Amino acid sequence: MSASYPGGIGYIDWARANLGTTSVDLRFSGMFPRAADGLSIDWEAVARTLGAGREAALEFSLAERVADRYGVGVEQVTMAGGTSGINFHVVAGLVPPGGEVLVERPAYEPLWAIPELLGRTVRFFDRPLDCGFEVDPARVESELTHDTRLVIVTRLHNPTGVDISIEVLRALGAMAEAHDIWVLVDEVYADFLADPTSAACIHPRLLSTNSLTKVYGLPWLRAGWCLATPDASVAIRQARDRGEVAWGAADRALGLVLWDRLDALRDEAIAIAGRGLAIAEDVLSRSERAQMVPPAGGLVGFVHWGGDEQAITDRLEAKGVGVTPGHFFGLPGGVRVGWGGEASVVERGFEALIAEIEAE
Repeated sequence: MSASYPGGIGYIDWARANLGTTSVDLRFSGMFPRAADGLSIDWEAVARTLGAGREAALEFSLAERVADRYGVGVEQVTMAGGTSGINFHVVAGLVPPGGEVLVERPAYEPLWAIPELLGRTVRFFDRPLDCGFEVDPARVESELTHDTRLVIVTRLHNPTGVDISIEVLRALGAMAEAHDIWVLVDEVYADFLADPTSAACIHPRLLSTNSLTKVYGLPWLRAGWCLATPDASVAIRQARDRGEVAWGAADRALGLVLWDRLDALRDEAIAIAGRGLAIAEDVLSRSERAQMVPPAGGLVGFVHWGGDEQAITDRLEAKGVGVTPGHFFGLPGGVRVGWGGEASVVERGFEALIAEIEAE
């Protein structure tokens, strides 16, 4: 039987088929998944928590933890199964049929695949390489139409790791308020920052989505959430409850038991990210062709040289090194790279990449 399903989307199909298949893998875009048996989980506490209340009560308890962690009211929190899951419900709840979604480019493919699946019109605004992949609010506003209902950006940017400043976020919020639209800020990488102030705390027209996947290394614990105004949260929850009636009481109970350990997991992730970035920058400094806009944090960046990224991806794979070709993000001529692995493995991967680029 095939290990994949027909009818998927390009990047996700490719990632499922390729992640973890090479001895040196720079394709992971976050913390490598943590093994449950390495977390010393108190399973009796999980069982007690699971048996202590109904599923809705467990959800509310987890939403209270999220609200407290990010400094919002619990009525502003909507829980769902992962960041992509809650992004789906945001689009379904806030963008009516016939509405338009404006998505950053380069972009993580599900950000535009979700509104396309829901039958919403998708258009793009650019975060250009020659501008350091920064978001320009004036550029965004120039691309709005009378049908635009939602703008989608990532922070940290996937695939480059570039941040969006607080000043730019405020400007995006003011723009959204002036045009009576919303801005979804996918912040699944934002907790890599030293001061991860949520976009939802910066302006009421900014929505923040996040989960325990990329920073905390818990993708198997499908806990995602959206922070939004109370009114927007009602609309998002109504959409969620039509398509995701329940996302697992066991996940909620496990999330509650692990919640007090998130700061330690985050600290470890930030340390690994800093170590890996230092290695990447050191190796890249030896190349005359390769460029990487310095990421603000996190475990991924984008190496660009303007050449044939698929050919180099294929040659590296034949040598046991995995990178992600940029065309999946609408950014040919480079590759997304991750540095969350062992230091020696990361160094070997980047040295192999640079050797291929210089030899092209």
